[in-house]
Amino acid sequence: MQLLRFIILSIAIAALTACQTRTSEEAWPNDIPSRTYFKQAGIQHIGAESPNLQRKLNTYLLWIKRFYQGSIIYPLGWTEMSERLAMSMEQPDQQTEVRERMYELGRKISLVWAHDDPNRKITSANVAAWGSALRTAVDVNQQLSFIEAVERDVEDLLSGKLDSKVVRRDRYYPSEEFDDF
Repeated sequence: MQLLRFIILSIAIAALTACQTRTSEEAWPNDIPSRTYFKQAGIQHIGAESPNLQRKLNTYLLWIKRFYQGSIIYPLGWTEMSERLAMSMEQPDQQTEVRERMYELGRKISLVWAHDDPNRKITSANVAAWGSALRTAVDVNQQLSFIEAVERDVEDLLSGKLDSKVVRRDRYYPSEEFDDF
């Protein structure tokens, strides 16, 4: 009986592992940076000799996709948020500039945010603060200055000059009594 349980459990674990691996290999979205880019960065961060590298890498890549495409918790992903911001600009050249700058910001932010690391330099709270403040930036027509502020803060976060606890919505715009986020 013990042997039978062991065999069934082993098959179940193997099946689940296969599903997880296949999930990470499914079609990569065209509108986000390449899977290879994130895979290489993930392996470098996790360590090529790390036990369970493939499982950790699959989880990392899943979080990258959630960052860009959204999730149940935060349905507006970076891709849609960037496009809405670009479309709020009147001039086509400004729309292009916003798309390019948001693309680069997304690459930098997601590389750090997606890791399972309690001491990561960019947190979910930071991403949520940027999303909330971005709506205000559009409302007050300060899209480009907002992007500049986030670019500076991301550089400072990554270099260690800025603590992630400081990056909140009210860093960019005063909190309103009934903030909608």
